[in-house]
Amino acid sequence: MSKRIHSNPLEDRLWYELQRKFSLVLTRYPAYLFAGMLLCMVISAVWVFSVRKVNKNVAAFEPRSSLVVLDTLGAKLPSIAETYGALNRVLALQSEIGALIEKDSLSSSDSIALIAALEEFESLQRSMQSKNNLP
Repeated sequence: MSKRIHSNPLEDRLWYELQRKFSLVLTRYPAYLFAGMLLCMVISAVWVFSVRKVNKNVAAFEPRSSLVVLDTLGAKLPSIAETYGALNRVLALQSEIGALIEKDSLSSSDSIALIAALEEFESLQRSMQSKNNLP
């Protein structure tokens, strides 16, 4: 019977070799690596503060003041409250319509109440669509 050959995948060997070489360089030449890092930082600082050109024509970002945000929120609060009221009314109409539909037979007053609830539901839907400019 032949002995099984254990293969050593290339990926494992590659990462192992890279780690070994990097640790060898790091232990042999730590001063050179530190000096290279400092040199890169100095070159970057010189480039940022002297060489790089900043376009003066482009407006810088100006944050909005809190008063502007409060003014726009204050202008939208009535419409938000109105929408919330319409939503509550729609939910009430849905429960009322659901209760009427579940009945086995409708009397004339039930039919009139169902028609009125459906018409009010439709008018609320149309008013909300016109405010939101929906088709």
